[in-house]
Order: sequence, then structure tokens, then C-alpha cells
Amino acid sequence: MRKIILFTVVVSLVLCMASTAAMAKNHKVKLHTDTVVAGKIIKPGSYLVKLSDEGKLGFYKGRKLVAESIVTMEPMDNETPNSVSVDVEGNLKELRFKNEKAVFTKHSNAGQTTE
Repeated sequence: MRKIILFTVVVSLVLCMASTAAMAKNHKVKLHTDTVVAGKIIKPGSYLVKLSDEGKLGFYKGRKLVAESIVTMEPMDNETPNSVSVDVEGNLKELRFKNEKAVFTKHSNAGQTTE
């Protein structure tokens, strides 16, 4: 009986740790203006963003993938946490979370030149 209880506790802890790691890659984001991500215009509203293991950040409205872009995850410096950084043309530059930020590469917004 002790073995069964110990096994159940160990399996429960492993599952809890795995689900916590997976949820750490998901965040809710609220956009207040039209925002361009990878050449696609995203309308204002609340979105779930999911970071894949390949470094792609997907914007989901419900279960529908609205836009996806390659990002680089960096530690936060002195920036404002839980905020969005957009350039003057509406292109998404950064999503800032509690301890890290997702930086969008210059090449992720299709059709733009920075030269």
C-alpha cells in the first residue's frame, strides 16, 4: 500500500512540474490598437500568446492562430513589465512579461525595409 501511495505522489509531482513548465510559455496579451506581426494586421483585443520550442511566438484568438513570428527571448532589464512595445508604423517590437521579454526580429515583419 505504501508503494502505491508513494508512486501516486511521485507521478503527481512530475505531472505538476511538467504542466507548470508548459504554462510558463503561455501569456495573455491585450492590444489596444491595430498591430502588425509578421506582415499581418492584428485587431485590438485580448490574445493568448504561445512560445514554441523553436522560438516562434503564436497569437491565438480562441483556438485560431492569428499570427506567428520568430522571437528572441531576453531577460528583462529596467523596462516596464507586462507591456507591449510598438513602433510608429504599428509593428510589434517587444512583448514584455514579468521576468523576460520577447523581441521580434527585424525580418519577422514581412514587406518592411529598415535600410
